Amino acid sequence: MREFNKARPRYNRAASRVLLALILGAAVGNLAFFLAYGRQTGKPLLTPLQAHGAGLILATPVGAARVLAANDANQLLLFAGDRLTKRTQLAALIGGVAASPDGKTVYAGTSDGAVTVLDANLAKHRSFQVNGRVVGLKVTGGGGLLVAYGLGAFSDRYYVGFYPNPRAGNRAAFTTQVGFTITALDVLKANAVYGLLNAQVGVVDAGAGGKIAWQTTLTNPATRVLGVPQRNRVLAGDKTGALTWLDDHGHTLGQVQLGQYPIHALVFDQASGDYFAGDANGRVFALDKTMKVVLSRDVAVSGNGIEALIPNGPGSLVIVPGDGPWLDLNAAALGGVEQAARVGTTWLEFDGVMLVAILVALVFAVRRLRAVARAAWRARLAYAFVVPAIALIGVFTYYPAIAAVYYSLTDFSLRNVTQFVGLQNYQQIITSDFYFRTGLVNMALIVITSMIKAVTVPLLVAELIFWLRNKTHQYVFRTLFVLPAVVPGLVFTLLWKQVYDPRTGLLNQLLAVVGLLQLQRAWLGDAGTALWAVIGVGFPYVDAFAFLILLGGLLNINGEFFDAAKVDGASWWSRFRHIDLPLLVSQFRILLFFAITGTVQGFAAIFILTQGGPGTATYVPALQMYLRISNGDFGYASAIGVVLFAMILVATLFILRFRRQDAVEIA
Repeated sequence: MREFNKARPRYNRAASRVLLALILGAAVGNLAFFLAYGRQTGKPLLTPLQAHGAGLILATPVGAARVLAANDANQLLLFAGDRLTKRTQLAALIGGVAASPDGKTVYAGTSDGAVTVLDANLAKHRSFQVNGRVVGLKVTGGGGLLVAYGLGAFSDRYYVGFYPNPRAGNRAAFTTQVGFTITALDVLKANAVYGLLNAQVGVVDAGAGGKIAWQTTLTNPATRVLGVPQRNRVLAGDKTGALTWLDDHGHTLGQVQLGQYPIHALVFDQASGDYFAGDANGRVFALDKTMKVVLSRDVAVSGNGIEALIPNGPGSLVIVPGDGPWLDLNAAALGGVEQAARVGTTWLEFDGVMLVAILVALVFAVRRLRAVARAAWRARLAYAFVVPAIALIGVFTYYPAIAAVYYSLTDFSLRNVTQFVGLQNYQQIITSDFYFRTGLVNMALIVITSMIKAVTVPLLVAELIFWLRNKTHQYVFRTLFVLPAVVPGLVFTLLWKQVYDPRTGLLNQLLAVVGLLQLQRAWLGDAGTALWAVIGVGFPYVDAFAFLILLGGLLNINGEFFDAAKVDGASWWSRFRHIDLPLLVSQFRILLFFAITGTVQGFAAIFILTQGGPGTATYVPALQMYLRISNGDFGYASAIGVVLFAMILVATLFILRFRRQDAVEIA
């Protein structure tokens, strides 16, 4: 009987079908998630407008399509749509602006106590005086005018007055002393809501003749208050970036920390039921009906506050920054932003599950992989000891790196719902981040000098000690050069900061001793010398790590090479050039790698010495990344980190191209 030896199949058909089905399912699922994510993010959240402000400090809506603003030059500005149509100069600093419900009359209060009444074209109609500087104006639903005013920056002589017919008369229906400097004013139904510098928030009841209905003390002084009659609530944003909401009886219902800068604008959008806030650093926040933060986004240049949020029709708000272009915020798109965040999270979970399933199916489908799996199972005890270390490395090393790449494509912050922004962060880094570009030039100079320092003086010291004939002397000098490495890096940097001190520093004292007083200067405070002073830290640059690496390399060279060179009558320079340098290439490669990596990633010494100053003289990208993290911009900081990683990777690949030549070839 003939026997046919059939080769075992390389693939398991059933498992292969399952694998193919899983791959197909993963492709279809990712396509579905991609389309769902695109639908949720298809509506633009922010749209730039043509209107542009400079030095704006106040703004309020006038009718349905106009905005009245005031700037720090004591001017009233009237915008119709996107265009500035009117401008009027007032005599003193403007402390409050308001408009009648029909938009036909506008009001402006100034620091000289004048309340000016103007028509819709900013033509002055009349004015009346109050006893103090005006710090706030609000119009009630019936057309009456609430005026907040007082005397002194810190006093108890502050009042809220109500003028039922401000167009024609100047008689107040009531004037209520509220007790301290007024910092915020708004309307709740027909009543006045106010915030004081002593952190109190209260309500003046217009129906009760101006009596204080209630007064509550918050943690910090309110910078903006908002009455929400639809919800019977009062919102108070304070100088620390916290938002507190109270009921219409003054009972605190809750608080949320939005940011770290004073709240400058508050508004309630009736169409969406959401609350919006803007802070002094150009960030806008949105909160849903449950007061959960659903959006936090920078919309203005850092340090440029949001001075007003103006309703612009159902589900739309105009964002008015102090300087720069205005923006239209589509409140209706917030639901899409929240949904997109949920879709993105589910998408990642789906991909994780599918990846595990595909890997398992792949093992069952491919015979060779099954053999590897069986071998691993037989050695499961050894792998059990290795797995914890691998897991820890994966969780604390590789996962943060991979997560940084993902978050670099988002506007991730702990204060907001993360939104996917694609390459927007990278575009900003490359095209408009002045600090990053400036830091890049400084970093390049520091990298070059660090590479030189890493392979010059340490090599010289290593050569000198290597060629000492007395082994005891070798040991003593080696120990002396390594001993400074026990000094912590922070202490070392602080010592050098004292060396550079302009008054008592060692460097200026030495210059005085040798009669070079004209060379004395504030080395870290002068833009022309600060960067070189930072580079000079560590002189004479005998780094213990570099020294030991190079000394070890010299000790590892076969002594026969030196004997042959001696027989041939080679000079010390020929021996150094043709033996030492070529055979130390591996050590140079290691030192260059660590010099580049440490310099690109490092910012601690610069932060301690100069904090990037004076100006941007010592600024580096790693410091920009740290400051962005400190400011909560984790997505942008991650993008900077990825860019720095790419730079290190390119430099590393370049260094690894230089291979150590074979010793025989060198000889």
